[in-house]
Amino acid sequence: MNRFQAILTNFSAQDSILRLHLLCDSLESQMLSALLLEDSAFLEPFLGKTLEIGFKENNVVVGLELKGLHNVFKSEIAQIQTDTLFARLVLKATKEISNYTITALCPLDFITQNTLKIGDCIQWHIPENSVMLYL
Repeated sequence: MNRFQAILTNFSAQDSILRLHLLCDSLESQMLSALLLEDSAFLEPFLGKTLEIGFKENNVVVGLELKGLHNVFKSEIAQIQTDTLFARLVLKATKEISNYTITALCPLDFITQNTLKIGDCIQWHIPENSVMLYL
């Protein structure tokens, strides 16, 4: 499980679906979006507050160049663990101002076809509906 601290800066609502906008200092001070099925009155007291968010390693999408998506970050491969089908990647921040490590699960083919190794940079994406909020 990947977990971070983030500040809920604002949110938009349509019916009972909320799009949260979270500022994550540990993620290169980038905004992260998350979808939540909840009434907006429930979240209003948390505006401007630091919350804990998380996502599972199997929900992380990795690629060499991801375009047209929210929640895309660039990271360096710090560790690769493989079996016959999958690779577990430990990804760390590429900028000194950031201090994060995440774990991502991807097909082994992605590693072998792109001849990726420790120290290479890739992009990762977490879908908005895969971000969990811990209150």
